[in-house]
Amino acid sequence: MEVQPPILEEAVKWLSLPCLQDNARAQYQLRVCLCHIGNVENAARRWLRAAEGGYVRAMYNVSQCYEHGEGLVQCDSRARKWMKLAADCGHSKAQHYVLYHQ
Repeated sequence: MEVQPPILEEAVKWLSLPCLQDNARAQYQLRVCLCHIGNVENAARRWLRAAEGGYVRAMYNVSQCYEHGEGLVQCDSRARKWMKLAADCGHSKAQHYVLYHQ
């Protein structure tokens, strides 16, 4: 079942409240909703805030955004920085990437 845009817009509204209090998990989930409604730049900024708040899944995803230039300006050094941070925090895909792409 695919979520319809009005439901996503309602989710964005409700997720924005804990985001104002720098809730990293809410920032992450809000990013997912924003991507689904096509607001990639705002979504990437939300993932960056979640990553800066210590949310490991967001660290990995921010790395991917920087690597591919999706919502954030493409930057290999920032992509590597966030990938290493995610790996150091135990993200298994990031650990695999860091191990084989040194």
